[in-house]
Amino acid sequence: MSSIEALFGKSEDDEDELVERAARALRDAVASHEGRRKTIKAWKPIVAKVLRVSKLYQKQFDAVLAKGIELGLFHIDRSLSYAVLAVGPEPGTEPEVEAEETQEPVAEETPVEPLAKTRNPTAPDTKLDPDWEPPALLDCGHEDVCTDEQNAVARAEGHCCHHGKLKYAPDYRNRKGKFGKLPVPGNVRRTKEKVEMGGFPGLCCDGDGRYIGGTFNDCHRENPKDESKWCEFHRAEAEARRASRPKAEPEPKAKRKAKRKAKAKAGGQEVVAEA
Repeated sequence: MSSIEALFGKSEDDEDELVERAARALRDAVASHEGRRKTIKAWKPIVAKVLRVSKLYQKQFDAVLAKGIELGLFHIDRSLSYAVLAVGPEPGTEPEVEAEETQEPVAEETPVEPLAKTRNPTAPDTKLDPDWEPPALLDCGHEDVCTDEQNAVARAEGHCCHHGKLKYAPDYRNRKGKFGKLPVPGNVRRTKEKVEMGGFPGLCCDGDGRYIGGTFNDCHRENPKDESKWCEFHRAEAEARRASRPKAEPEPKAKRKAKRKAKAKAGGQEVVAEA
C-alpha cells in the first residue's frame, strides 16, 4: 500500500490526480484572496473540501503542500512574522533560459491600459456548501467514508474497519454497541496533569476506562448529584474542595445553654440546669 493510499484511501492510480487537484485549488484560493494574509493552517478547509473529508489530517495537508511546491504553484513566504503561502515558485528557483545567439527584432509594444484589480474569475468557490453534512460514524467510532469492500477485508483480518486497520483514532465519545464497552486508551483519559497543562484535558472515564462524559465530555454535568458516576479526576477534585473548606467551630457552652432555656420557655417545659 502506498503512502497516499494510506492517507487518502485512494489507489495508486488516483494518487497524482487527487493531490494535484487539491494543490491547484489551493493555489487558486490563495491567488483570489484579498486582505490580511492567512496563516498556512487557515487554508486547511479549502483542501478538505476538495478531498471531501470532514477532518483533514496534518499528513494529508503536508502532502498537498509538498505537491504544490514541487509543481511551482505556490511557495512558503517567511518574510512576515508568520509563514504564509505565496503564488508561484520560490524566487530564485525558476529555471534559467539560455539566451539565443541571434536576437530577433523586437516589435513595438502597444501601451496597454492597466486593468482594475478584480478577483480571479477562474478561482473555485471556496465557501462550504450549507447542505454539506459530515460523514456518518460507524459503531467503532471511525468515519463511514471507506468502501464496503475495504471494510470487509479489514474485518476479515480482525480489525473494526479499514480506518481501524490504518490505526486512525476513532471518536471514542460516539462508539456504540460492543465498541462502547471497550476501554479508552490511557493516554486519552482525563488526568490532573492534562488539565493543568491546558488544551485538551482528556476524556472522562470510569474505573474500567469506559467513556462516561456524555455529549460535552463532562461526567459531573451528566450526573451532578451522583459522585459514584464521576471519573477519578472529578471525584478527586470534589474531595479536595471539601477538604479545603474551613471546619465550623463548636458553639460556646453559654450560648448552647441560652438556646435550651429559650426553647424550654417557649414550650412550657422546665429547664434542667446543666452541671
